[in-house]
Amino acid sequence: MYILNDLRETNWSMSIRPSSSHAASADDSMLIRLTEDSDELPNTQMLQRYMVDIYAVIGAVDDIGMVYRNLRPIWANNTVSYLVDPCLKILSKIPSSKPAVLNYVGMLTHEATHLHLSKQENPHIAADTANIDRAIRKLTNEFRRLLIRTQSKGFAFDILVWACNLFVEICKYNYERPIAKNAGTTPPALLALFDSCPAVSSVIKLTDKAIALLLNTTPDECLSILIDASAHGFCFAWIWLHIVASFPDTIVAHLLKIGIQDFKHYLNAVLTSQVPIELHENYKQKFLSVCDVFTFLATQNNSELRNAMREMISNDRDVLENETTTPEQLQNLSLPFLIKIVANSPDILRFLVHNVYDLVTTDFIISGAKYVSQLNKQCLLPLLPNMEYTYTAFMRQITFYLNSDALAHIVELMLPIAFDDNVFRKFDNYDQSFQTSMKDSALQILTEIIGMVVSLVHNQTMYNVDENALLKRCATNFEILEETIQNSMAGGERSKLFIPYVHAFCIASGPVRTAEIIARYIIEAKDEKQLICLISLLTSLIIFAPNTSEDAITNFLANRTILMLDKERKSSKKLTLSSSLSSTAFFENDFYDVKWLHNLRTLNEWEKMSDDEHVIKYIRFEMSKHYGELATEVLRWALDVLSSLKRKEKTNESISAMRDSVIEAVLSLCSSIGPPSVLEPKYPYKLSAQFASLIVFLLDYVGREDDPTGFALFTNACTCANEFLTSQVGYVREQFIIHLLDEAFAKASHLFGCSSLNAWETELQFSGGFQQTNHSIDMSDAEENDELEESLFDLARKLPLYQQKPVHLAHSGIIGRGVKRLEIKNVKDGNTMRRLVFFECLQRFCSTMGTDRNLIPYQQVYKQLAIKLTDRVCKDGLAASFVWEEWEHAREVIPRYIAVSKRLTEIPLIWDIMLALTEVHPCLWYCCPLLKAYLAVIMIQFENSSDQKSLPRKQLTSMLDKWFLLARKGQMLPQQMVYYFDLITRVSCREGFVILLDVWQYFQSVLDAEVSAANMINAAFDRSLNSSIDPIQGNPTKFRESCRLVIQRNIAKLGFIFPLIFEDELNSGSVIPTRMEI
Repeated sequence: MYILNDLRETNWSMSIRPSSSHAASADDSMLIRLTEDSDELPNTQMLQRYMVDIYAVIGAVDDIGMVYRNLRPIWANNTVSYLVDPCLKILSKIPSSKPAVLNYVGMLTHEATHLHLSKQENPHIAADTANIDRAIRKLTNEFRRLLIRTQSKGFAFDILVWACNLFVEICKYNYERPIAKNAGTTPPALLALFDSCPAVSSVIKLTDKAIALLLNTTPDECLSILIDASAHGFCFAWIWLHIVASFPDTIVAHLLKIGIQDFKHYLNAVLTSQVPIELHENYKQKFLSVCDVFTFLATQNNSELRNAMREMISNDRDVLENETTTPEQLQNLSLPFLIKIVANSPDILRFLVHNVYDLVTTDFIISGAKYVSQLNKQCLLPLLPNMEYTYTAFMRQITFYLNSDALAHIVELMLPIAFDDNVFRKFDNYDQSFQTSMKDSALQILTEIIGMVVSLVHNQTMYNVDENALLKRCATNFEILEETIQNSMAGGERSKLFIPYVHAFCIASGPVRTAEIIARYIIEAKDEKQLICLISLLTSLIIFAPNTSEDAITNFLANRTILMLDKERKSSKKLTLSSSLSSTAFFENDFYDVKWLHNLRTLNEWEKMSDDEHVIKYIRFEMSKHYGELATEVLRWALDVLSSLKRKEKTNESISAMRDSVIEAVLSLCSSIGPPSVLEPKYPYKLSAQFASLIVFLLDYVGREDDPTGFALFTNACTCANEFLTSQVGYVREQFIIHLLDEAFAKASHLFGCSSLNAWETELQFSGGFQQTNHSIDMSDAEENDELEESLFDLARKLPLYQQKPVHLAHSGIIGRGVKRLEIKNVKDGNTMRRLVFFECLQRFCSTMGTDRNLIPYQQVYKQLAIKLTDRVCKDGLAASFVWEEWEHAREVIPRYIAVSKRLTEIPLIWDIMLALTEVHPCLWYCCPLLKAYLAVIMIQFENSSDQKSLPRKQLTSMLDKWFLLARKGQMLPQQMVYYFDLITRVSCREGFVILLDVWQYFQSVLDAEVSAANMINAAFDRSLNSSIDPIQGNPTKFRESCRLVIQRNIAKLGFIFPLIFEDELNSGSVIPTRMEI
């Protein structure tokens, strides 16, 4: 009925004011010329007739609610002309009747919307909305044509005001419908729902035309109307989304400008006096609608909004960071308005974080927080239930609505504020309480964010690191991960924050990456306090993965190698611009660092010493269980480091302190872990070789006057190696002795001042003039000396073109390189001391300590020592030559015997070892090839002496003395034959050769066949394992006739020897034979 009243007022007054506050434009007179009868004014009868037609159309509709209450349609069943023609006639005759016709169109729109949504809810409704939709479309098109023709701002304002009210009413009457609830009552959902109605769509098109006209002429007044309509809250927010999406270029900038101005007025109004609640509610509704608009734009990632926001942030930053900022500039800041809309929309916060993150600095946050703290909190923050009314509490709450990318940006901004005191140096004028408050707030926000990450990781099975930006930043950036671990070990609040962060990263990354993280802790921890942080992390991890600690220890050395290589590559890249340093010099501190060894030992000691109820017992590092893997890798690293330090020593650098720290750390770790009784087969062999290399390497530092710690290091290494050998089965000790022997022979020249012997050298080195390669070079420097080694072609050139025979080598009984052999060698005291120390060390490794502190030999070890010694010294198949062939045959292979004799002469260490073998009968018998070769060389010199009637030279007697000493102590010669030595040294070379030939034939009779000789020695050795046995001896009476003849010939000076050799004949009453001629 209010439409009819409008028409009656139009009839009596013949004029009508626009519903807006704007006066009617002079352009309204143009409407009169658009009438059909432009030459006549409308008369009373015509108006009455038009009013009757309108009344017939409208009926008895008192209010809009009747449209929604009636079960049957009011206008939808009429024809289009019936609904449209009366309105067009009145509109043509009475131009000022536009508001009344607009209201009529609004009534039709309500019914069309109601019927359309009802049919969507219930398809069985038979109402047809086609006619009413066409009628509305025809009327709105007529208004659009009038607006285009007239370009009237007043008419456009009337349409905009009418449309805003209509849209609010449509929402109020329909948002509680089932279809609206199912679609959702959010602005985007309501916009999609209402825009699907043809009637509402037609009205929206008309509204767009009016807004477009107003934005081009008076944009500020247009936006004022829209913002005033925003007071209706979400009922208008849905059409706001359409308006903003349709006119983003103009709407966004002006909307931000007006919003900032309104919020400034709101702040000033709050400061002036007592503010009524209605004012707060009115502004609240306005800002909520504006927030909905910006939220919609933010979700669409609108470029205009992004550019406008960046400009606002940039301007505010310049003002806040400027030291000469005036109060007027501070009052014009847009920051409070941004905080207001952010407080009402997490989507806007996400949008800001992603798009203006690069503009926001730590200084800007601190300055902005100081400025905002001076404003009224009630104007900025909403009052949320069950939450403390503070900025910190609000930020903690709003973090739940941010995605991981936004949280990652916030964490990067908050970390310096929470932990870096340097960021507040520029703000000395700020009071200390504000700084403390800022730090506490930042820490609380960070704690909330990290807590969310931990919850997310545990709530989702098989969580992927790439799904969370906070975790991904650690996975993809080495420096960030390293910084995070360092912060977790810093203690205090940092550890409390970062340990859960690392925990979440480990859970999400899986066991492989977790082992790497734990390795980083062990490598980087500087003291026990930082190791306690690792224990805290492991305590939280073993609940979900009980084998975490054990897996980390198993893979620790491999991870450390990878991390060191990565660090070396990164350090090399950093030094590409620096020409004064090398990457090696920059990296060497990490290479020689031993903190990780001490940390491993500390963790192991904690585990051993803790009670059964202590949490460390449940962490279970199990280092003893993995002794093989740990010890082999640790010793490998130690040997590499010592080799590197050895090279530094040659450049006169002092390395003793670093060497001592490395050795002590390695040995203390190995002793702390303690080897298990059973290891995987591959580890005992590796450890035997490594311990042997380490002992021989440290032997080099024994006996030096400038190295007081060398002997102590050597002793400690021997003790640690012996602990390992004691825990293992017997064959491990045998293998260790073999490695120790090979290492000592290879470095004999450097250690003992004699020739060296490589275990893998070939006979080629002795075939050409018996030139032996000097192996005194340290094995760690082998790669540096490859260039000095003779090539195979050079050695081949030295080979003789004919086969060498004893006659070619015999020259006056002297074998060697002539004058050089007669040179006096100055043996340093250090070499002698090292030889004695090594000999004692070897004996201790081959024996065990008895109850009376005496050494009890391991017979099986001594046996292997004898066998391997023979293998290493003898070449060309002599090692297995236990049979003593006929002398005529032995004379043909004398060059090979000479080669063996040369080794025995040039390496005194071999004699030391054989002397040790003589103490354990019958172990020396396994060195028969050595003794045979040495005796053969002596005999060939006796036989080929140029003066057969002269006494043997001193050199020969010295050689003979050594041989008889070994044979006597090793119980290889019968007691009667031991006196042959006294006999030979007192007779001519010819007579001495005949006596030695008896000795040769004696051994030929004892070891008569290859198989029986070896079996006899092995059988005797097996018997000796249980009890002491008689010496292996033949019948010496068959091989002393030559002695009888020699004594008879020299009875004057040799008669005293006869009773010693022929004691059995004297006891039986035999007569001493007369002198005979030989």
